Amino acid sequence: MRWIILSVAFLSSLVLFAPAPVHAAEDRVLLGLGAFAFDEKNEGDLAAEVRLEYLSGWRLLDQTFGPRFGGLGPYAALSVNTDGGVFGSGGLFLDLQPFKNVYVRPFGGVGGYSEGGARELGGVFQFETGAAVAYRFESQTELGLIFKHISNAGIHDDNPGVNSLMLTVSVPLGRLLSPLYGD
Repeated sequence: MRWIILSVAFLSSLVLFAPAPVHAAEDRVLLGLGAFAFDEKNEGDLAAEVRLEYLSGWRLLDQTFGPRFGGLGPYAALSVNTDGGVFGSGGLFLDLQPFKNVYVRPFGGVGGYSEGGARELGGVFQFETGAAVAYRFESQTELGLIFKHISNAGIHDDNPGVNSLMLTVSVPLGRLLSPLYGD
């Protein structure tokens, strides 16, 4: 629990004392399809999962550590699995570009989980951590993978946690909206 408090304090200090945020990138929409509880021995927990995610173009610390550091930005996501589990989350991601056209985005957030018929995770309040790796094409479409872990970090009596792995496609939000506005 102490590391959670320290992490929140650190991230809050970035917001309070960082230089003015910039709009470093376009807002993006991501769609993921993959496996919920893919690495479990109990095959009864395995389910298909869909993730819809919004990655904000608003960034803190854009290029502060060089041109390959895209900054720290907020995200919001909704994941649903075929066993009826639903997880809504929000948090922060780092936007890194280690190589041309390759993006790595570690992320962490908090959210609420409704198990439906899916795996019991000990309670509603959960933490989410993970990383996405994607290749960006000239069209600005990205194809990638997300690995994520959901856990309550021991704040509930039971803390089984669960891992997901998904194939993803993301596009700039403006490209999705352009047919509506004629751009």
